[in-house]
Amino acid sequence: MAGLQRHRNDGEPVHLEVGALATILEEYRMSMHNPKSGVIFHSGDGRPMAMDKLARKVIRPAIEAIGLPWFGWHGFRRGVASNLYALGADDKVVQRILRHAKPHVTKERYIKVFDPAVLEAMQRMQATLEELRRGQQKATSFLSVDGKRTLSGVQPDKK
Repeated sequence: MAGLQRHRNDGEPVHLEVGALATILEEYRMSMHNPKSGVIFHSGDGRPMAMDKLARKVIRPAIEAIGLPWFGWHGFRRGVASNLYALGADDKVVQRILRHAKPHVTKERYIKVFDPAVLEAMQRMQATLEELRRGQQKATSFLSVDGKRTLSGVQPDKK
């Protein structure tokens, strides 16, 4: 696996083993004449890219083309963190990839665990709600007559 060396804010090197991504980034770095400092992705003149413009012109169209909505950079990072964790990456590894200083930030705010039992329960509830929506008469079968709840079409006892 190819490696990519980055430096933490404290100057300590961090060696990431990320296979194909490392190879792509290394090729990109070489195509930019092997810079030793500065921003990795720039607009061509050495200045940092406008990330909102990148999202609007490149990322949003790509994800919307496959039927996914764009929820902004924070949502994007949360999605990356959650999917890395679901694929088996340790939460400390996810923390380092997102470059968070505190591990609890990554775990509490970014990693959303996909619990199969919760997902199944929510899918059953969604199916029930859709069934009720399709059959509006079922959902409105309880009417209020004189403040009493009754089944539709059944008159309450008059006393």
